[in-house]
Amino acid sequence: MKYLYALLFCLSFLNANAQNLGAFKDRNDYFVVFDEGQLVKLEYQLVSLFYVKNKCVPYIDPRGNFMIYWNKEKERVSPQVDNINATDNLVVFAAGPILKVWEGGKVTLLTMNAGRYLASDSLVIYEQTLDNSIHVYYNQQKKEVDRGVFGTVVEEGAIGYNTLVYQNRVKQYNLIHKGRQFPLFTWQDKVDFACGQDVVAYNDPVQNVFMVYDNEEFIEVEPLPALSMQAGRDFVVYEDANSNLKMYKDGRILEDLSSYSPDWYKVKDSMVVFAENNVFKIYDGKSVVTLENFIPDHYSFDNKSIAWRNNNGGVDAYIDGKKITLTNEWAKDFYVNGNTVVMELPNKKFKIYWKGKFFES
Repeated sequence: MKYLYALLFCLSFLNANAQNLGAFKDRNDYFVVFDEGQLVKLEYQLVSLFYVKNKCVPYIDPRGNFMIYWNKEKERVSPQVDNINATDNLVVFAAGPILKVWEGGKVTLLTMNAGRYLASDSLVIYEQTLDNSIHVYYNQQKKEVDRGVFGTVVEEGAIGYNTLVYQNRVKQYNLIHKGRQFPLFTWQDKVDFACGQDVVAYNDPVQNVFMVYDNEEFIEVEPLPALSMQAGRDFVVYEDANSNLKMYKDGRILEDLSSYSPDWYKVKDSMVVFAENNVFKIYDGKSVVTLENFIPDHYSFDNKSIAWRNNNGGVDAYIDGKKITLTNEWAKDFYVNGNTVVMELPNKKFKIYWKGKFFES
């Protein structure tokens, strides 16, 4: 769990109907939210922390209150909190052992005796230390799924948009999807998992094959374990035993994204960003597109949009299937949130690109 030490940008994937938010601190240290073409000054003093998420902007106000800007209004959710975990649709927060979740304007008490927890787009899994039970919050419902504290929490890929994998105290791995639980296997050592939306990929240590759980079906995708794997919305990208970069989607293996071992790759929402022989490429949900013949020193992507630092120090972007230059002025920082790009230029000037238009502060 992460405590509130510094200003964080924690950006997530967005649904198609909620892609119009941005936030920043302007040259006067006013806290400003960009909301569907409008610049809204929320606070006139320095805020210590904020997040830009799917449907809301959670933040700590100058008085230490935990606030959420949502539905064009700001509301005080809680006095001082110890930690916040903001995802696309959920905001989980704690004050001591008291753990709560905010969803769509409603706050639900999860437990008065919280231990460890993990949160994603639609799911929270958490320990209740009073009776050593393990619970899941999904679809505004709480459900006990196990007894005994977590065994080894799977850190990487353990939780996706609406899927999660955890290991209990007797070393049994369990998969949860939309509130349903599927026992996998009992194994002492660490197992690699990648959880996404309706899919979970893993190397099965019992059969020594690469498996994908896909909407209640368990499918053997490769006869040998994958070298690496990441999951997105309804698909999995992985390196097979021969280092080819492949995609599994809709019950089949699509044509290779790359027949070479990628320098690296990153899956987010419906997009795949990867480097091949120092060439910067993406898979945009339809085809592989070469963006640059160099690897940018900074890039940000979300949903179906990506922005990166160009050779002039400015910002180029690939949005709606088109490559565009957003600015050739040197950008100190920038990020993408859905179809909104927020850029910080010199002298704390901010420039926002949204739906083909520019807005400045």
